[in-house]
Amino acid sequence: MAFDRAVRRQLESEDYVFAHFTDPFGGYALCEHKAEHGYRAIYEANGFPSQELRYTHPQTEGDRRFLSKLRRQELFCLMNADLVVTGSEVTRQFIQGLGVPGEVIRVLHAPVDLAPYSPEAMGQPDGVPMRVVYLGSQVGYQGLPTLLRGFNTLRAAPTCIWQWWGPNTPTGKAT
Repeated sequence: MAFDRAVRRQLESEDYVFAHFTDPFGGYALCEHKAEHGYRAIYEANGFPSQELRYTHPQTEGDRRFLSKLRRQELFCLMNADLVVTGSEVTRQFIQGLGVPGEVIRVLHAPVDLAPYSPEAMGQPDGVPMRVVYLGSQVGYQGLPTLLRGFNTLRAAPTCIWQWWGPNTPTGKAT
């Protein structure tokens, strides 16, 4: 609620052409007041707290009132944003399935140059071990089990050094 009030105060202190947000916590106030202040609202919807909080904050799992309010705020933001940007076709389909018109949804894939990860580039002609780094937590939806299974298949391949860092995760190193 304090963050919501801060967003509202900021809206009254400046004129904006557009407002970009990534979650319903600040986005709700932005969507609620966009007509009054005349800016366009852009929702970068790459995650949904109503789905993810059970992993990051397990204590919220049983709080049906809070989660229901959060879902309503997410939907309000999705339905009232002038543009919804997301990073995958799967998420676009999910958002459109909630009733958001397809013409306001854009998929922008992460700008990653994949050339350094081609099979030719990943080989080890010089005998230098391949390095794999994981940055993230151990929650299931972030894909750590998939990475570990992939790493397991590398054990038969040339030497590989694996490192990971994340919240509540001891820094690890395996060869």
